Amino acid sequence: MISGSFWLAIIIFAIIVIIALFTYYRLKVRRRAGEDAFTKGLLASIEGDFDEAIRNLKHAAMANTQNVMAYILLGDILRYTGQVAKAMQIHLSLLGRTDLGRNTKARVYKSLALDSQKKGDLRKAAEYLLNAIEIKPEKWSYDMLIDIYEKLGEWEKAAEILRKAGAKDKERMISFYYAELAGSYLENGNIEKTKEYAKLALNFWDKCPPALVIMGELHFQDGDYKSAIDYWTEFIKNNPGKALPVTERVETAFYEMGEFDRVRGHYQKLIDKNPELEPIRIKLALIDEKRGDVDEAFKVVSSAPKQSENIAIFKAYFSAINKGCAEIANELLPIIKSRLNPTYQCQNCGFKTQKLLWRCPKCGAWESFLP
Repeated sequence: MISGSFWLAIIIFAIIVIIALFTYYRLKVRRRAGEDAFTKGLLASIEGDFDEAIRNLKHAAMANTQNVMAYILLGDILRYTGQVAKAMQIHLSLLGRTDLGRNTKARVYKSLALDSQKKGDLRKAAEYLLNAIEIKPEKWSYDMLIDIYEKLGEWEKAAEILRKAGAKDKERMISFYYAELAGSYLENGNIEKTKEYAKLALNFWDKCPPALVIMGELHFQDGDYKSAIDYWTEFIKNNPGKALPVTERVETAFYEMGEFDRVRGHYQKLIDKNPELEPIRIKLALIDEKRGDVDEAFKVVSSAPKQSENIAIFKAYFSAINKGCAEIANELLPIIKSRLNPTYQCQNCGFKTQKLLWRCPKCGAWESFLP
């Protein structure tokens, strides 16, 4: 005979099974609802409906607290919509979780870096990126960290990260970073550090334009005018579009040596080797004009292999002088002067300057300036 206690145990067991099945079913339904909400949130964010995306991702996160990606994306969208403090709060809360995989944790650090950047705290953003890179070194994190160091003017750190990233053509970029450092030291009057970093820049890329200009300036200040001319001439040969400001320094160096009459011969040698050095051709013609030989000046610009707008203007100017058309020559003179003091424009954002720059101070683009 089966005792009453046995039946009671059976009933209790059945109740437990029913409760367990009911709980499992509810969790399954809830999780499925969370998954549906997550999918809806993703679709809404893709479609640009961020209010709907936030609503669904919140629901997905509440329905399934294990869905870490729902929290990450919710924070990312909040940041995108300007709610940076809420975004950071969500992302920071995830770091306290013990169930995060390495890749997920790296993803959280990347989101925190973006939060900090949006907040304007670039140094904190750099810290988070270093944490992300330590876990998972990848191009996105390296690129963002380099960009931040550039904005902060942390050129040595930018060079270090670029070396670690193994970027293509990294030597060229590293040379620019060290040249920026050299330029900063030159402005502050630290000649030894200027020389150290300018040389380092040229070790990475022997044609680094700002480093050549700086080395020329250092030698000029030391009274070594010949070496200064050599560095500046190397710059001119490699950067004809930016040569005009540097020709002024070359001419000053010859003047300081007491050999200004050698400038013409120096320029003639340059265009003999490279006829397409248009700025040097123009400077040579202007020297001939000052000597009173306008025929030779006209001949110099007329023999340019490429008849550009600049060459056409100078030809018209010398022709007007030759023919005694003073009125036309005077009308052309302001144009001539403006061509001798070019304005350089960033091809990325349109920023204009008359200085020789290799990184746009407005948009951060490198080597983007054209006359």
